[in-house]
Amino acid sequence: MTTSVPRTRWRDRLFPGRSLVAAQVAPYAEAWRQHNASVMGGPEPLWVALGDSLSQGIGADTWQSGWLPTTARDLTELGRPYRVLNLSRTGATTHDVLDRQLAALADLDEEPSVVTLLVGANDIVHRRHRAGLVERWGAILVRLPDRSVIGLMPQPVPLAWRVNGRIRARGVATVGLRPAARPFRGHRAADLFHPNDLGHRRIADVWLEVLRTRPYP
Repeated sequence: MTTSVPRTRWRDRLFPGRSLVAAQVAPYAEAWRQHNASVMGGPEPLWVALGDSLSQGIGADTWQSGWLPTTARDLTELGRPYRVLNLSRTGATTHDVLDRQLAALADLDEEPSVVTLLVGANDIVHRRHRAGLVERWGAILVRLPDRSVIGLMPQPVPLAWRVNGRIRARGVATVGLRPAARPFRGHRAADLFHPNDLGHRRIADVWLEVLRTRPYP
């Protein structure tokens, strides 16, 4: 008699660093929850971030080493401080952005000065989410304000290219993430999927190049 081994257990055996990175999910989410509770009503312009685990900082040694806090610190040093409200969620797909994150954005009592969106990797990785991806992006784009900045999908596949064409047609600012995603050696966390501190730093650099030129209130 044979017994089946859960797929997640096989993945943990093949990629022993996977569980180490997965252990970041809950504490990073809690850290952002506490941070979000402290930023509303402050004097600086409001930056609202939508997205998935990348915007949570997963893979970095601390949540504050993720690309989002890193970019915010760089902007502060340039004299352009923002209050960052992070509505992203680890594991999020475009479904989550449509069903949850955009609703939370619409419910805010304060008008954000900039909205960033970085999502789509989980849709590409999981086959069941690929169908309708371009259409879901279209539904997202019509609900985003004109002051949005959107990360283009870096995956070198036709589906991502179609999505990027739809994003560009929206006419808002975009960030090309391909240069940041290309390096692998030395830029990946223990799960070999998420970026480590250096990878998040590279992502922050490409966002900074765009956000530093945006109109500042």
